[in-house]
Amino acid sequence: MHLDIRQDSVASGTGSTPAINTNQVTTRVLVNDGGTIVLGGVFREETAMSESKTPFLGDIPYLGRLFKRTKRSSRRTELLIFITPKILEENFE
Repeated sequence: MHLDIRQDSVASGTGSTPAINTNQVTTRVLVNDGGTIVLGGVFREETAMSESKTPFLGDIPYLGRLFKRTKRSSRRTELLIFITPKILEENFE
């Protein structure tokens, strides 16, 4: 069995044209009828920034830094694909 798996996602680009991130896995595998294979190795990492501040005081230039907090969080996920092929007879309906 020949497998070609792609995962496309939109990323922030420059100007009005968005960038596209592509992760791809290509492999060949031998598997028995009804056997299950797991295909992995396609990772995606997301980073987000959030800001919380005290109303009004957080908006004061320079001094406002004392009244706000910036938090950066990141999350990494892996795409796992489970495939169980079955051989079908020609007269299968």
